[in-house]
Amino acid sequence: MKDFQQYLTISEEIGLVESCNHPIVYAGGLPNATLQEIVMFESGELGVVLSMTRDQVEILLYSKYSVKAGIRLTRTGIKQEMPVGFELLGKSLNPFGNPLNATKLNETPKISRVIDISPSGINTRKRIEQPFETGVTIVDMLIPLGKGQRQLVIGDRKTGKTSFLYQTILKQANLGTICIYAGIGKKKTDIKKIEEFFHTNGIENNTVIVATTSEDPAGVIYLTPYAAMTLAEYFRDEGHDVLVVLDDLFTHAKFSMKLQKFRGL
Repeated sequence: MKDFQQYLTISEEIGLVESCNHPIVYAGGLPNATLQEIVMFESGELGVVLSMTRDQVEILLYSKYSVKAGIRLTRTGIKQEMPVGFELLGKSLNPFGNPLNATKLNETPKISRVIDISPSGINTRKRIEQPFETGVTIVDMLIPLGKGQRQLVIGDRKTGKTSFLYQTILKQANLGTICIYAGIGKKKTDIKKIEEFFHTNGIENNTVIVATTSEDPAGVIYLTPYAAMTLAEYFRDEGHDVLVVLDDLFTHAKFSMKLQKFRGL
């Protein structure tokens, strides 16, 4: 990203923060802002446009820290994107495509995809024709699952849901499927465990971790599953079978409801 002054020179539009109910910011003065456009505050913080009225722009702040009324901001002209590419296989990333740990990417992806896109119509989708194996015999025998199907894994705490998902990822990765694990607001130790599981079982080259921790800003945690799905859609369009595990949607729902509360919806 460029700095604030560079984007201000390019866009020639400057706004002022009118109020902040962290992580939701309301600002005026950006008449040409568009939905899902990244904005930059003069403090260096980033946010994304959620909605617009005639007089205000509603922004989701990607920061732990609030911004004060009167702070300037400007448009960047950049939509919220996720870097995509086979260079990301075996990596642990945040929703912006940056490595979670100290190890850097050997190659930086040259392609990015906009996260918020219109899905293809139902008339363009293929029928489910191939079976999907979880690697858990009792499940594969009793529950008919197919590739292309969405499936909710639900149950009480400590009933083996995570172990089941680990086994499913292991089975599919060994079959050549690209597996993307989205850890939504997880503990750092949980993310470390899944990394070690992939490494121990030798499936790193067929997996990607897109994760946020409970310490990350609410706006970034909210973005996690969308970033993971964007990456999955890239591999799908390249002709690969892809498994996406969203762990877990209950946590995402909590943050979504919190954001809606701050927005007054």
